Amino acid sequence: MSLLQAALEQALHQIRTNVTSFSDALRSRLRNIALEIASALESPHETHRALWCAPWHPTALKVAADAGWLQLLASSDRPLTVEEIAAKTKGTPTVVLQFVRVLTGLGYVGQNDSGAFVANEKTRTLASELGVSLIALTTDNFVRTAQATPTWLARKDYQPPRGVSDTAMPLWTGGKTMWEWMEEHSDSRAVFSKVMAAEQSVRPDWTLIYPCKERMMRSSPSPEVLLVDIGGNTGLHLRMFRDRRFGLPGELVLQDLPGNVEAVDATLNAGIEAMAYDFFTPQPVKGAGNYYMSRILHDWSDEEATTILKNQAGAMATGSRLLINDFVLPEAKTALFPACLSALMMCNVGGMERTRSQWERLLAGAGMRIMDIISMSEDGDSIIECALV
Repeated sequence: MSLLQAALEQALHQIRTNVTSFSDALRSRLRNIALEIASALESPHETHRALWCAPWHPTALKVAADAGWLQLLASSDRPLTVEEIAAKTKGTPTVVLQFVRVLTGLGYVGQNDSGAFVANEKTRTLASELGVSLIALTTDNFVRTAQATPTWLARKDYQPPRGVSDTAMPLWTGGKTMWEWMEEHSDSRAVFSKVMAAEQSVRPDWTLIYPCKERMMRSSPSPEVLLVDIGGNTGLHLRMFRDRRFGLPGELVLQDLPGNVEAVDATLNAGIEAMAYDFFTPQPVKGAGNYYMSRILHDWSDEEATTILKNQAGAMATGSRLLINDFVLPEAKTALFPACLSALMMCNVGGMERTRSQWERLLAGAGMRIMDIISMSEDGDSIIECALV
C-alpha cells in the first residue's frame, strides 16, 4: 500500500467517524475536495463509462420507488436477498437485481458479502415521502425537459428563451408551460409543492444571517409597513422574521396570488396581513421600509424579472430596501448544484441563476443598485440588499 493510499484511507476513516460533528461549511468543503480527487483519478475510459451510466441513476431510483423496493429495504431491520424483496413487493428476483445493484453502485443501497442488500442512510432518505416525491419530480418533469432541451435549443439557434412560453418544457407537455402543466395536473403540483417546501426548510434562516435590526432601522426608522414578503407562498420566511421581530415597529405583509393567499393558515400566520398580489402588476404597498423576495427572480427571464423589479421600485421610498434571497453565482468555478439548477430554470421556466455582474445589470435596468451581498452558504445562497439609484 502506498503512503498516499494509506493517507486517504485514514482520512476516510476520520470522516466517517466524525462527520456528524462537522459544520455544514466544513462538510461541504471536504465533499468538494473529495469530488476533485475523484475527478483527478478518473481515466478517459471511466469518463465514457460514467456517461453510459448517467441515465440509469434516476431510472433505477424511479423503478425501485414505484415497485416498493426502496421502501421495503428502508423499513427492514436486516439485509434482504433479491428473492425476499421480490416476494414482498413486485417483480422477479432477476428484475430486482438489475436495478437494486445499480443503486448499490451509486451508494444508495448497501450490500453485504453474501449478496444481500441492506439499507443505509441514503436508502432511508430516498425512501421517505419527500425522497419518493423528489424522485418522481426528477423523472416525470426534469428528465423530460432535459431530453427535450437539445432539440429546443437547436430550433432556436441556441438563443436564450424570451419567457416562460419559449422553453423546452412545452415540447413534451403539448405546448403547456410549467405553470399551466402544474395547474392541470394536481398530482404533479402536489409533488412539486412538497419538494419546494422541503428545500425552503433546509435553507439557511435569513434572519440569523442578515443584520435585520441594524439595517432595517437604518433604511426606514418608522415605517407604517416594516416588511413585505412578495410571492411568499405560505409565509415561512416572514414567520421567521416575525418570531424574532428584533423590537422593530411596523406591519408585516404577506403577498401571493389569490389561491395561495386563501390557503394561508391565519392562526399560524398571526400578526401577518395576507394580501392577494400579482408581482407583474404595480406594488400596492407604497413606501414600506423593506420588501423581500425569496427565490422569485430565478424563475424569470431578464425581461420578465425587470418588469417585476420595476413594479417594486415604483413603490419604494428613498430609504426603502429590497432584499433578494437568491443565489449569487461566482464568475468562475460554480458548484454543480447551482450550475444544474440554473440550466433547469432556463429550460423549464425561462429563468436562470445569476452572477453578481448579472444581478447588477438586471437591477440597474429597474432603477436599483446593490448596497451589499451577504453570503449564506458555500453554494452561493445570498441576501442581496438593494436600494433605488
